[in-house]
Amino acid sequence: MVDAKIELLEQEVFKKLNTKEDLQKAPYISMRLIALMCEQSQSDENGRHERLEKLQEISSRLKYEIRMIDFCHNMSSQIEMTRRAYANQDQRMMDTMKTWPDFVIETTRNTLRESELDPKYKDQLGKIIEDAQYCKRELRIS
Repeated sequence: MVDAKIELLEQEVFKKLNTKEDLQKAPYISMRLIALMCEQSQSDENGRHERLEKLQEISSRLKYEIRMIDFCHNMSSQIEMTRRAYANQDQRMMDTMKTWPDFVIETTRNTLRESELDPKYKDQLGKIIEDAQYCKRELRIS
């Protein structure tokens, strides 16, 4: 029974973590997961090792989710800052940021090539590349 609850909570956490705001909601669910696993471990002396391995697996996955969400947020923010600089006609910032879309495109492509990614991040990274390319065309950045 507890294993089913743990699995359900895991799915809930990892399917719904997509943004910085989602990360703010995650602690409650994560704490509930840990509580359930501790409860099960206390009632089953033989299951402690398995529970510890499962906690480590969940921890690794959560670190991956946080890293990918931060990366996607960072790349998207760079494109938005570039658009703002051009919208405000701030020449100093425009000069600084004119290379940012290319940086975002190259960095994101490298991440797509180098990492085993969850499909939701492959899609997000593809959209970030498309947005950076559109930003270059839209702002006529060569």
